[in-house]
Amino acid sequence: MNESPISDPILIADDDLSVLTAVKGLLAMEGYAVRTAKDGREARRILEREPIALLLADLDMPYASGIDLLQHIRDRQIQTPVIIITGKGSIDTAVQAIKTGAYDYLTKPVDARRLRAVIPKALELYALRRSHNRLQQRLQELSGFDELIGEDPAMRQVYHRIEAVADTLATVLITGESGTGKELVARAIHRRSSRRQQPFVAINCSALPREILENELFGHEKGAFTGALQEKAGCFELAHQGSLFLDEIGDMPPDTQVKLLRVLEERSYRRLGGKAEITV
Repeated sequence: MNESPISDPILIADDDLSVLTAVKGLLAMEGYAVRTAKDGREARRILEREPIALLLADLDMPYASGIDLLQHIRDRQIQTPVIIITGKGSIDTAVQAIKTGAYDYLTKPVDARRLRAVIPKALELYALRRSHNRLQQRLQELSGFDELIGEDPAMRQVYHRIEAVADTLATVLITGESGTGKELVARAIHRRSSRRQQPFVAINCSALPREILENELFGHEKGAFTGALQEKAGCFELAHQGSLFLDEIGDMPPDTQVKLLRVLEERSYRRLGGKAEITV
């Protein structure tokens, strides 16, 4: 008998009434709450309307196949595991179902002992997914800032400052020891700004020699130097109307810092070898 604490029903979707009735009767005898659908369209409506602990879906049904329902569940990030049932017991079909994300694969006529054995394991997966989802939501509630986690006063002060600067055009200096999450802060600022739909571009200023760094920042015109066969946009252009994160800016060569200062103050610059002012 069913001893699972999960109260959400199992959905059986099959256009074969005899299979639908037989599997429903078996699961009801085991103590499971059961819903049924006679085709893929009805099954999809039920999945969108209420939480379903497990879907037993026929591979071939009108309007939407078992694979279609599996894809629907995956695309919408629904937590429901899927067991595909089919009368066509080919290895290729089994592989397709498993690759698409099915929990298991059964052939008709359905073996009652195998069904009794597989359902508790599938329901355990459903419970695990729900628990993980609740934990993720709780972590999000605790921090409220994407990948930043913590609710002590110091972190809350960081969150407050992120909110304060996020939707301004101010240049922001983020300081902290290596590994403390400066880029995470930069991304949180970007995601809470009106620029969130625009690019977020990051560059490590300590990882590149001066000439290459300036080329990466400002870009170049065709023919600016040997090997410049075509024009290249720099990070400032790539991040236009978005956000540019300059990591380890203190390791940037002093003469490059001077050039950078002008861009930060004037919001304009020239590509290497270029004459036209580019505004960002």
